[in-house]
Amino acid sequence: MDFAHSSFFVVSPKKFYCMFKNCLALGMRACAVGLLSLGFVNASAADEGVKLPAIILNCDDQDGYSNLDQRLSDMVISTIKVKDAANSTYYCAMQWGLSHVKDDGTVETEECGYTGLQQLDNGKRIAIFSNWNPKVRWNGEAIASSSSKFIGDGTVTITVGNETLKTFDRSWDKLKGDYVYCFSNDGIVRFYTYENGTEPSVRVENNQVIASDNMELLFQSTESTVISYEQANEISYGIQPFSGEGRGLQSFYNLDWNTDSWYTFVTKFWQDGDNTKIGLWVLDHSGEKWHHFLTMIYPERNVYATSSFGSFLETFAVTDGSVRSMYAAPRFARLLSGEYYYKGNGYVYASGSGPEFHENYVARKENATYFIQAGGTEDDHSELDRRQTIEYETFTSADYALEGLRFFSPITVESIAYENGSLVWEVASDKAPQFSYEYKVSKIIRTDDQLYFEPVFEGSAIDPDCRSKEIDLYSLAPGQYDVQLTLYDIAGNKYTTAFPWNVEEVEENSCVELMNGFTAQYGSLLVDVPIEHNNTDVDLRIEDAEGNVVSQFTSPMSVGYGQNSAVLQLNTQNLSVTGEYYFTATVDDKACKSKFSVINGVYDGDEPVADNVQGIKYIYANWSSAVLGFEALEEADAVVSISSIWGWTAKTETIHLQKGLNSYEINCNGLSVGQTFSVKVVVNGATYSEMFIVK
Repeated sequence: MDFAHSSFFVVSPKKFYCMFKNCLALGMRACAVGLLSLGFVNASAADEGVKLPAIILNCDDQDGYSNLDQRLSDMVISTIKVKDAANSTYYCAMQWGLSHVKDDGTVETEECGYTGLQQLDNGKRIAIFSNWNPKVRWNGEAIASSSSKFIGDGTVTITVGNETLKTFDRSWDKLKGDYVYCFSNDGIVRFYTYENGTEPSVRVENNQVIASDNMELLFQSTESTVISYEQANEISYGIQPFSGEGRGLQSFYNLDWNTDSWYTFVTKFWQDGDNTKIGLWVLDHSGEKWHHFLTMIYPERNVYATSSFGSFLETFAVTDGSVRSMYAAPRFARLLSGEYYYKGNGYVYASGSGPEFHENYVARKENATYFIQAGGTEDDHSELDRRQTIEYETFTSADYALEGLRFFSPITVESIAYENGSLVWEVASDKAPQFSYEYKVSKIIRTDDQLYFEPVFEGSAIDPDCRSKEIDLYSLAPGQYDVQLTLYDIAGNKYTTAFPWNVEEVEENSCVELMNGFTAQYGSLLVDVPIEHNNTDVDLRIEDAEGNVVSQFTSPMSVGYGQNSAVLQLNTQNLSVTGEYYFTATVDDKACKSKFSVINGVYDGDEPVADNVQGIKYIYANWSSAVLGFEALEEADAVVSISSIWGWTAKTETIHLQKGLNSYEINCNGLSVGQTFSVKVVVNGATYSEMFIVK
């Protein structure tokens, strides 16, 4: 399944734990009977070296296992320290069961998940985080685990509620009966039978699942059951689906952990539409730094952690039998009510027995921790063969206990600024990590007797890794504003900071005078901006008649190579040649606003107006079209033609003139930029013409 699983366990610590958790509802007697029947596989003669048992620590509820599925938790917390490191070893910090709260309020057990530290066969040290896919469902009802293959003797009837889906014989020997094959590649789980004495074949082509002709599809799940994930942390060592011991998603991280250093693991659950998100954070106590490794997307809503939240020490390969050991602290679960639930009632057992196993192991309570060890010659575990309680007061006084309110030092913002059109902040790495943020920009209103804040815009998001948010403060109307940022950490602590933002009333100047120059060309406007010093704040925009920004450049600019200007570009490719636009610029404390058109560029003055003289008032053109302004004294039809000075006609069309000033766009692809053309308008036998240059 992953680095932590070996072939010599019929049931690994995870599977043993999940089966133990899921059968609790059947009662302890039935549960024990099922577990005792598992057994272990004998080692082959070819095996060399030493096999070590997995040492499993359970920290169950103080009141035993009653009401297990009612212990729904949205956050679980565990802390471990590796004392003796060895290759091929998994130091599991915590396992959790997953439970699904159905729409009718009942609780249904799901699969499991776990996290911890590993030292691989090559000595590399990493962290691991895995969750198993949901159970297979038919019309919303769970019918099988994510690893089901229906095999065995006898007759099986698959039912959901009162509906019988299929009754069939099944047999371990394919020659004696039907064999049911469960295939899950794209998240849709399919159940097949196939003919006696033949081999099944399932493949994927062009994202389509294709089964061999000898296979009969019994039914398939109606929903995807595959866990996905959000953008991974940059220290990711690998993220991939797993199978073999169930199916799910596993992830590994380049956490070069140290022995004799404490590491706290926090797994948090929250809802996102029809999904549940599961995030992992790790605190390295030696470096006093938090890491957010990954957020998994579980394809089921209202899924939370339950059960005893155990740990284990597992050797996942045949080794030389050297000592490997760890300390595991009591753990906490935060119930949905917000109450923290302390789990300090631990006991240990070994998974793995027989003559091929080196069965010595150590398990004892040391101050405020549980110590477990495999390998070596010492064999002392009698103390933790029964439950041993670590009192809460003992835990909170230990050197590894997290400081601050409810196990966390609350989140702190180290810096906040407005840069390049974005709100930018940094948080303290040794405080509780960010979970979500809110921002609000308000105008400060002052009257004679009071001061109040009028919200302008605001937003929020759950995003543990976000440290900047694009917001537009440059286009605010003149006045004083309060820019507020609120962060929430993973424990729910809140931190709010704010800074003032003043927008001065600046007299609008002519942009033709303020800027060094403009060059209007097809698809863009080049602006020569005066730059007097380094980090000059520059904001250039083109806005439509309603004030909507349709093109923008915002960035601090610096003096370069002795030049006191910078040529900047605004995209105008999607603007209409007949549209009404304005060019605005802010350079430090100077501002300007002038008219702009795709054809004419930036200019001062008013558009041409009717003067009761019939004729052509303006003609603007680029390579693909021309805009003609013509004043008519009465309503009439007119013939318009555009020709080169060499005599060939680029376009001729008839237009209908209304009385007054008319503006028409004439499409005529192929006009050469920089060349001279003429436009001719014939109205009621009268001819009007003008020369123009294509820009």
